[in-house]
Amino acid sequence: MVDEPLDAMESPAAPDVQATPATPKRRGRGIDRSALKASDPEKFLAHKRAIDLKSKRKSRDKEKKASFVYDSSTEPTKPEAKELLAARGLQNPHIIDFCYDLALVAAEQNDLPANRFLFQNGLRKTLESHELGATQTLEPIPSEEVPGELLNRAELHCLWCFGFWRQPDVTFEQWLADRLKFKLSAFELSKILGKEDFGAVHEEWTNFAPRWNPLGLRPGYTQREALDWLDAQSSTKRFLLIASRNSMKSTWARILALTLVITYPDSRILYVTETNKLSRKAMKELKGYLEMTPNSPSLFQQYFGEFTVAPGSGQALTYDNPLARLNLPQHSIEQSSAESSNTGSRFDFCIFDDFVSRDYGTSNEEQRATAVAAWGSIMRLREPSGCVLNIQTPWVPGDLGDVMIQRNNEDPEHPLAVRIDTVMTVKPEAKQKGLLELQEEDVVLNFLPKLNWKFVRNELRSPEGLNFFRSQYLCEWVPDDSTLDLLNFDRLALQRATLAPSAAPPMGPLVIFGDIAHSTRATADRSAFAVSRITTNIAGEKCMTIVDVVADRMRSSQFADKLAQLCRQWNPQFVCLERTPTWDLLAAEIYRAANNYQIVIPLTWVQPPNVRNAKFLRLKGLEGLLAAGRLQFVSGPYIDSLFDELERLDGTAGGSSTRHDDRADAIGWTQKIFCPAIHFQETKAKATDEEEDTAIRAAKKRAHYDRMFGPQWTPQPPKPSVVDPTPAKPSDPRLSILPRGFRL
Repeated sequence: MVDEPLDAMESPAAPDVQATPATPKRRGRGIDRSALKASDPEKFLAHKRAIDLKSKRKSRDKEKKASFVYDSSTEPTKPEAKELLAARGLQNPHIIDFCYDLALVAAEQNDLPANRFLFQNGLRKTLESHELGATQTLEPIPSEEVPGELLNRAELHCLWCFGFWRQPDVTFEQWLADRLKFKLSAFELSKILGKEDFGAVHEEWTNFAPRWNPLGLRPGYTQREALDWLDAQSSTKRFLLIASRNSMKSTWARILALTLVITYPDSRILYVTETNKLSRKAMKELKGYLEMTPNSPSLFQQYFGEFTVAPGSGQALTYDNPLARLNLPQHSIEQSSAESSNTGSRFDFCIFDDFVSRDYGTSNEEQRATAVAAWGSIMRLREPSGCVLNIQTPWVPGDLGDVMIQRNNEDPEHPLAVRIDTVMTVKPEAKQKGLLELQEEDVVLNFLPKLNWKFVRNELRSPEGLNFFRSQYLCEWVPDDSTLDLLNFDRLALQRATLAPSAAPPMGPLVIFGDIAHSTRATADRSAFAVSRITTNIAGEKCMTIVDVVADRMRSSQFADKLAQLCRQWNPQFVCLERTPTWDLLAAEIYRAANNYQIVIPLTWVQPPNVRNAKFLRLKGLEGLLAAGRLQFVSGPYIDSLFDELERLDGTAGGSSTRHDDRADAIGWTQKIFCPAIHFQETKAKATDEEEDTAIRAAKKRAHYDRMFGPQWTPQPPKPSVVDPTPAKPSDPRLSILPRGFRL
């Protein structure tokens, strides 16, 4: 018997059980990735990705936490920085973008990294943290409304922090108070725009002109709320400021417009001047206030940077407010001029800045009427709640400012606010002195320090003369010396020149002249037609007989219809109308009326003369015709009204805005064209008869072509003359006494 080991003898046989794989051992808190990779590769890859993602997140969180430290060099991306600003309570997208740009400039100029701490706590807290060597965080700023502002407190604080750091002594509350003061007063706003020449008179202008109180306009306003607020600002809607030359009235008016821009972002401002060149100059100054160079903003731009735009952005002659929210089709500021064919868009505030001058709207009665009509056309673009400010110096009686004052005096409600400021006020004790005798102690200068006594004294002795000084500096409407001659249409002389219809001359060309008015208002001039027959007396002088006169307030279509009716009634040989700026529109109406009445209107357009007192000269020529017995009137219903009008004319300037002279002027035009008051009798050579007949036929052909196809006819070039090479036979001059046809 063989002995077995004790262990073998004592241990029973192991049962036949299937073996199970052992669980992978953990390495610390993880999984045995070697075993997992061998047993389940897909699960291994997913596990590895989860570990890598967790590691990156931990690293990023650690880095982000470090970037919120004031001295961190890690800068966030633009979207991340804008999220930090939005977390501070900023809501307006434009303000968020603008504050982001301001923060980058502030960090660069203060040699700081634009890290998360800067965007979260602001520039001042970042600078304070660097100075103290410890983190100084910003207390939460509530997103609440601020009186007089359209942005919330958090947005305003961010603008102050990143945009006004160059003025470290001005607190946030003081900054808010300054903004409100500047919105309420153009005079106060001028102080941060560098206008050191403004004085007490300019401050009084601020109280005279419209002012816009921001306290009544709530954030998030609707268009209806905005218009109601605008309407409540002033019960007076029209203002006229007559001020001395060189008194900086244009600069002050532009600053006044600027107060509306920063108070009501959706305002629509129209700036109108005499010429396009002046309009561009005005817009350049206005946009100069509102175009900000990021690294060197003006003091105004540090206060109101959210209203600024980048230099060169947008159109050169317009400005669009970046805070506008109503999506109106008009620009925030646009320009127009008397030269422009486009009068502009609807506006809430319009400035007419020296709309008339020596060269426009003052030379003669026609130009003055055209300027007043152009001003009226632009005025019709005003919103009912809007305001209009006219600023100018006087030129001649009857110019735009004079007409506005006269109409205001005639209106019992006096809707126009008028203020006149001269360069100086003569003291009572020096009233008896002449202008050239005045000394500095005799006057009170109103526009110091700019217009001092040395300047005024030099202008008194300028080559322009005292009348120029009186109009431009003393704001007087001085009549021109050449217009002091008076008209005199005596009633008895007019009655003696009246004929019975049966005694009217039956022969001679019949002409119609039409004078269209530019308005149909009750105080405006009337449109007038004068029907006249031109004859020749025994002395060979042209004479004129007035057959009919029609005057009424008519629109263009009514004017055209009346002209067609007169042409059908009288069958004139000539119809003349003044070529106004809108003559093409009137021509279309006349051609339409001619087609409706199935007649031909022999129409000719007359260019208005560009001479001073042209209307007075026409009426003076009419007076000369009457005195010479070359002007007669056929009795009819028009006689009394015409004679009353002629009798009222004093002729100081060919009438004025309060004395309508529509009928007389239509007859005066006829006299000027067809019957000159001074008759020149020339000895005409017989050889010119044929040339004259040829010219008349060419003129008739051209007039016929113009009536059919418009004024586009070009005369044919003259045919070259054929020279007969055969020399003429010599003839005896004595043969000229023989009868015609006699042959030798």
